[in-house]
Amino acid sequence: MTLVACHQPNFLPWLGFFDKLAQCDRFVLLDDVQFPRTSRGTYTNRVQLMIGGGPAWLTAPVVREGVQRIREVRVDDRQPWRRKALRTIEMEYARAPLFSETMPLVRELLEHDAELIAELNEHAIRRLAPEHAHKLVRQSELGDVGGAATDLLINLVRAAGGDAYLSGDGADGYQEEPRYAAAGLGFRLHGFAHPDTGAPPGLSIVDGRMRGAV
Repeated sequence: MTLVACHQPNFLPWLGFFDKLAQCDRFVLLDDVQFPRTSRGTYTNRVQLMIGGGPAWLTAPVVREGVQRIREVRVDDRQPWRRKALRTIEMEYARAPLFSETMPLVRELLEHDAELIAELNEHAIRRLAPEHAHKLVRQSELGDVGGAATDLLINLVRAAGGDAYLSGDGADGYQEEPRYAAAGLGFRLHGFAHPDTGAPPGLSIVDGRMRGAV
């Protein structure tokens, strides 16, 4: 069985993202889907860390130009967000157990010279999980497979050479399982249990690395 997972290329993702990457055989980065049109941002360009004693957003600003695919969205380097983000992380995690071991990699990731948010994020994902980097494939490299929602995912599994889909958790997964079976594909729920890291769940993997919890 070749198990395929699909996910947007998120910004410094949480632990569940990397656990899904570890469990699958191929991981399709959904760079050819629409970038969400929301003023609050999305996990593609923001993530939570412990800031000021509680979870708070760390954001990579992007240039919005109407309807865009994720692979078309540019990082907004007209503002010094990289320097500010590094300073924030240094201040908030200076006393973390593995700060000195983790901070050089964080600095490299945030200073990576990438014009596009998808490129910045993919580089970080590969560096944070080098043992699984060979599984990554961009949706845009698979051609125009067609379809939307579940049909798109089914087509991407096939295009990536898979015969089973690793779904995110939740009721929607159970409801969609018959669609995959009808398409001749296996189906598995991720089933991620967040470890106790000493911080609220859902934070960037950077938090767990700093604490030595992952």
